[in-house]
Amino acid sequence: MREYWNNLRAREQRILLLGAGALAAALAFLFLVEPTLEARQQAEQRLAETRAQLSWMEARAETVAERADTGETTRGPRTGGRSGGSLLAHVDAAARAAGLAGPLQRVRPSGDGVSVLLEDAAFNELMLWLGELETEDGVVPVRVSLERGSRSGHVNAELQLEPADPDNG
Repeated sequence: MREYWNNLRAREQRILLLGAGALAAALAFLFLVEPTLEARQQAEQRLAETRAQLSWMEARAETVAERADTGETTRGPRTGGRSGGSLLAHVDAAARAAGLAGPLQRVRPSGDGVSVLLEDAAFNELMLWLGELETEDGVVPVRVSLERGSRSGHVNAELQLEPADPDNG
């Protein structure tokens, strides 16, 4: 190899050295810089989502404290079978119990309720779950956006779910 290198002209050696340098820079970018930038972007996105959840919780903390002071619970007509826990946690658990754990991508606070994102969910399972949420738990969809999924009978869904009667209870 050294003999091959020594037999090259000075110009050819410079070209090969520049090419090797460019290749090293490209590999460093692909394997070091790009993954780091991508991880940072994902961390910033998670931070923004966490901050949104925190602000949602802080906005409702006063109401929760008032209810705790008066002995009120969230049980009653507005929650049906929901046991007074967080709507966010309840919707997440109910979706998983309904067989939608795989398609469930995100459940996060939004307005007076929660925003749910499902990808490639079985349409029939999704509709049964929404029906159960309304009849048993008093949680209704106030906004539903459906797109055809990757398989027949499956959909991508974006839902806004809220308690049926937020003023009651």
